Amino acid sequence: MTDDKFDFINEVVERGTIVAKRETDNYTLLTVASDLSPVYTGGERVWKRNYPHIFFNGEAKEKCRDYKVRDVVTVRGYAQTRRGKIGDREAYLLGISGVDIEEAPRIFIDGNVASSGKIYEPEINEVRIAGRVGECRILNDHLISVRVICKYNGSKQRTIEALYRTKVADFISEILPNDYVYVIGFIQTREPDPDKSRRTEWISAREIIKASERSGSNVEEN
Repeated sequence: MTDDKFDFINEVVERGTIVAKRETDNYTLLTVASDLSPVYTGGERVWKRNYPHIFFNGEAKEKCRDYKVRDVVTVRGYAQTRRGKIGDREAYLLGISGVDIEEAPRIFIDGNVASSGKIYEPEINEVRIAGRVGECRILNDHLISVRVICKYNGSKQRTIEALYRTKVADFISEILPNDYVYVIGFIQTREPDPDKSRRTEWISAREIIKASERSGSNVEEN
């Protein structure tokens, strides 16, 4: 399989409450309170809410005009990255570009809006990426960084990095660079890090599925 015969996918969907809105002449930045996800601290799993940031530029910026903090919305967009560092390690830093926004659907009971229209469909935090594996980096025995080369709407190639909690030994025996894969995941966030030694926003993969036979080799280990 080659890039011209593969259907690249780069989709992000977030549904939740707007908790912050920042407007400039060039963009509007929304922070959305999304779903809960597990965080592993000292081997213990705790559940924390995610707060992804979505940038709206150009024509998409105008779509945010009438939405305000506390509105419950569904946002659709795509992932993009820029090269940077986390501590002393090179990384692809995540950004989310918004394409569309609308009021979240409300729950109806027998044709009537429940609770005076204040109850909405459940929160969504979903990322779907389809692309070609650029490289894999082993972070520990149960965590691997997978960098996937993909496109959005025919645009130039971008490298999207996803962190995948799995049995690394099994993973690297099945998926190698230049394999085409589907990544299903979500945006995970944490409080800003003053010394910039940790990520504050990244893609956590729930599953990575191979779409074709592998055609390369080489896994780097940190």
